[in-house]
Amino acid sequence: MNFEIAMDSAKAYLELMEKAKQEKLRDPGLFDAIVLAVARVCTAKVLTGDEHFKGLKETIWIGQDFGILVTSICILLLVLPQASAQLADSHWRCPITI
Repeated sequence: MNFEIAMDSAKAYLELMEKAKQEKLRDPGLFDAIVLAVARVCTAKVLTGDEHFKGLKETIWIGQDFGILVTSICILLLVLPQASAQLADSHWRCPITI
């Protein structure tokens, strides 16, 4: 994990804690904040059924019923303007090392 991800994770954790408090959810895990921070830095989406992510612009919400099966499992989907060309290029990588 680099400094940028560490700082963004701390900010994301505070954001998720406030959201959880407002929506009367259990406290989010630190891993939730790390996933959100990485998604933001990599311009990615988080495919999840975790209530902590519901409504965030980085989220592809799969619903609570299905989400029960994948709670705490977050899959990052890269969303890029030129996705097909970049994904075909085997040298492309998100510039983040965790």
